[in-house]
Amino acid sequence: MNIELLLLCFAAHFVADFPLQNSYMATMKREIFRHPHGFWVLTAHAATHFFIIALISDSLIIASIVGITHWCIDCLRGSYWLAEKLHRKDKELFPIHLDQFLHLLIIALSLALYMN
Repeated sequence: MNIELLLLCFAAHFVADFPLQNSYMATMKREIFRHPHGFWVLTAHAATHFFIIALISDSLIIASIVGITHWCIDCLRGSYWLAEKLHRKDKELFPIHLDQFLHLLIIALSLALYMN
């Protein structure tokens, strides 16, 4: 695996997850089951990851894996509705460091599997 490509994809992930995600997006994507904008905001956020990884890796397969799994992880982690149903006091299913670890792991595994 190309370590430079891996580090570039990691950096792109953090750019898409933090500077390119405003506070409205961060709030609304958690409302996916309670507000109609939630689905579209989360989908736009995951699409940002898809496009950035597609541009960097030049692989629609890797970009699709990253985009789809990003959507799923963020949906599970941040869903206020689901956290309430499971009686989570902090309103999240798992903490942000686990969220970030899962995203980076998927990027690394996708690159390892499809770039060889």
